[in-house]
Amino acid sequence: MKDFNLFGVSKIVFQDKTDNGTRLHTLMQDLTRKEWTAAEPAMRIIGVLPSLTFAKHLMLSFIFQSGFMAYGRPELYLVMEPLLYTHLTCDGKSGFILYRTSSVLFQLIFEHQVLAKLPSKALFPWYVDKSRKKIPKFNKGPKLDPEWVYLVKCVPRRDFYDTVVPQEQLQPLWFFIRQNMSSRHNRIIPQLERWIPGCGPRLIAKDVNIYSRFGDLSPRQILSTFRDFSGWPEYPACAFRASVEEAYLKMEPGSDDLDDVPAGRRDVDEAEDEDAADEMGADTDHKPS
Repeated sequence: MKDFNLFGVSKIVFQDKTDNGTRLHTLMQDLTRKEWTAAEPAMRIIGVLPSLTFAKHLMLSFIFQSGFMAYGRPELYLVMEPLLYTHLTCDGKSGFILYRTSSVLFQLIFEHQVLAKLPSKALFPWYVDKSRKKIPKFNKGPKLDPEWVYLVKCVPRRDFYDTVVPQEQLQPLWFFIRQNMSSRHNRIIPQLERWIPGCGPRLIAKDVNIYSRFGDLSPRQILSTFRDFSGWPEYPACAFRASVEEAYLKMEPGSDDLDDVPAGRRDVDEAEDEDAADEMGADTDHKPS
C-alpha cells in the first residue's frame, strides 16, 4: 500500500517528458506490470475525485499507452460528487453542457458501478455546488442532490481491444471523438464528408439524416459510426489519418485536456463554449418546423 497524491501525476509525466526523467517509474517501482487481459488488476486506487483532471489523465494514459495504464489495468474506488459522475456517464439527453468527449471515452474505456451513496458532509472540505449559479441554463439539467456523494468502482474493460477497437485504432478513435464532439451540434454527414467526400449516402442508409448531430448519438453509436468510417475503402488514404498525427504532435506534453477547449482547461462547471448558450436539452435547431 502506498500513500500518494495522484492528482500531481500529470506534472510528473510532464517533467519526465521534458528531461527524460524517471519519476513515474520510481513511483511505480513496487508494482509488477501485468498484461491488459490479466484477470487481476495491476493496482487498486482508492481516493476522492474532486475534479475531472485525474480521470482525464487516466483516459489519455490509456489512449497513448503511457503513465499508469502502461502497468496494466487499475481498479479504482473513487468518491465523487454527483455532477462529475453524471458528466462521465451521461449521453446527449442530459444536455450538451455535460455531454462531452470525456463522457464518451469514459464509457467506452471503463466499466463503472455506484457502490454506495455517502453524505457529502462526511468529506472535508465540504463541497459547494457552484455550477447552477454560474450557468443559469444548467437549472434545466438533471436534478442532482448536493447532500450526497457517490462511491464508484471504475475498471477499464479487460476485453476492450476485442469489443471496442484494436490497439492500433486507439488514437484514431480518440481524435474522431474529440474532433466531432468539440461542438455537439456538429452535423454528422457534413463532418464526415470533410474527410471522405460523397460518403453521405452511406450514412443515410444507416438512418442518419442531414440534421443528425454527433451530440444526439450515444457513446456506442459514436463508436459504431467510427467503425463504419474507418472501414470504408477511402479511409487509409484520406486526410483524417494525417490529422491524427498532427493533433498528437501539437498536444501539450502532460496535457489532460480531452475536450480540446481552445481557451484552456475547464471543468464541467466552467462550460462556457457555444453549446452553453442554448443547450441543456434544447432542440431548437435539430429539425425544421
